[in-house]
Amino acid sequence: MNMKKNSILVVAVPIVWCFLIFAFTAAPSSSGSNTLTIFQQLFGLDDEQAKVVNFLIRKATHVMVFGFLAVLCTFVFRKKRFFLAWLLTTVYAATDEFHQSFVPGRTASVADVLLDSVGAALALFVWRRVVRKRSHFNQSNEDDSASRRRRSYLNKY
Repeated sequence: MNMKKNSILVVAVPIVWCFLIFAFTAAPSSSGSNTLTIFQQLFGLDDEQAKVVNFLIRKATHVMVFGFLAVLCTFVFRKKRFFLAWLLTTVYAATDEFHQSFVPGRTASVADVLLDSVGAALALFVWRRVVRKRSHFNQSNEDDSASRRRRSYLNKY
């Protein structure tokens, strides 16, 4: 794949993910009361159990969905990419919550924006550790290869 197509893809993937988030949050069927009913029927839970499960799954979804968006955004930026990915994700979370205030059966929540922001930060922290570990591993392998080449060269002469 050439560089231009790769650059377009790097920007397009997070945008597509944002459209998916928008589509799900625009659907009145994804409101808390609807998912509560689904969990009650699916798992045969009483009201209290279903409320707990509904709360945990919905909040975990916020963390994962916006965490994934933040990771996708790291590929868009070159400098300060983790900060900019977190900032962009947090701003998008705020606009998404604002958008939900216009959807019947949905409400906007500052707490959800904070949760999305924390989810983004957590995912970026983990992703940064993975990236560093991989680059350290790759650097170690390159160092080992260079050492072997030098030793091999020196052993010849």
